[in-house]
Amino acid sequence: MDFLLFTVTLGSFLILLSPSKGQVVELELPQYLAVSSTMKINCSFRTDKQPIKLVLENGHQALEASWDIGKDTYVYDDVSGITLDWKLNSPKEGRYSFVFSRQLSCSDFTWYRCNVESPKVFSSNKTLQVAPEITSVAFSGGGSASPPSVNEFSTFICVATIPKEGSYSVRWFKGSTPSRNEISGGQTREFPQNSCSRTIRNELRYNVTQSDVPNLILTCHVSAGQTIEKTENFTIPEMATTPAPPISEAVKAGLDPGSIVGIVLGVTATIVLVVLLVWFLVIRPKRLKAGGSEGNTPEPYTKDYQVQDNILYATVDPLKKEKSAEGQENPALDENHYSNKNDADNAPYTVYQPSKYDAPGGHANPAMDQDIPNHMSGSTV
Repeated sequence: MDFLLFTVTLGSFLILLSPSKGQVVELELPQYLAVSSTMKINCSFRTDKQPIKLVLENGHQALEASWDIGKDTYVYDDVSGITLDWKLNSPKEGRYSFVFSRQLSCSDFTWYRCNVESPKVFSSNKTLQVAPEITSVAFSGGGSASPPSVNEFSTFICVATIPKEGSYSVRWFKGSTPSRNEISGGQTREFPQNSCSRTIRNELRYNVTQSDVPNLILTCHVSAGQTIEKTENFTIPEMATTPAPPISEAVKAGLDPGSIVGIVLGVTATIVLVVLLVWFLVIRPKRLKAGGSEGNTPEPYTKDYQVQDNILYATVDPLKKEKSAEGQENPALDENHYSNKNDADNAPYTVYQPSKYDAPGGHANPAMDQDIPNHMSGSTV
């Protein structure tokens, strides 16, 4: 009983075919590969007799290996970057592989099929397609410098390569599987890359919140024939919150006790000085002016009066001389105009008048010889 056995290079799984009669050729080809990757294509066969040629065809060329009876091997004229690997389980059964050790180009993304000649037996066709590939998921900037900051909108970018033709979609997720949540709002732009692929750039504007601290996990999900994802972890720093230090700490940090005492004394002295200035320059002049308008006179000094026969006489300060109505000096104001105190009846003295403050009997109070209180008043005779 014959069986067909072959190995898939990408994925490594075995397929055991049911018993079959006749000749069979199978092609193992990945459905998606990224541009600039490498590739290995396997062909498995079972025939009625040993194949004289092992062939791999595609949309651009045919790669052939012929059996050399003398060398007892298959001879392959190497094409640059492509080699042949083969193995026979028996003359009628085996497999052969073409290994593309060079990087793939757009011309390699086409249809392929295997065939053996003895006589010719073909496999079914399969097409190699460009696989979507996410090249980067990164933070590109925000309201402040990197890294992303709380309460600021930040821009995250997902860049991918996808097939030139066909539909696609880009989605964003926040958090880890399975509790992650989808984020909407990404905007995509396309950029031509080559004849078989294109580049897409999706920008997500996201408002970072306190719940994203300390790590924001973002996943870019791209679907373009095949679905792929790429996840990145972004560190979010805590918001800087520096409480105001207590007063005691602030004092210890900047001032010594002596400086503090000096400041307190200086402030106190300044306040006292301001109070004194206000009193002498503002309040006191106003009080004096108000007292003069009410007919009060300032207290007399000793040089402004004299006592004779228990009678208090006011003298005239020579500094207070005034002009008479005719423009002459008023002799009544000149203390030298009279030669003696006996001319008291004619002198311009202010005679003290008895008041309720006098001593009993109507005589002047001897106590008044020393101090003249403010309640005394007189008249000119």
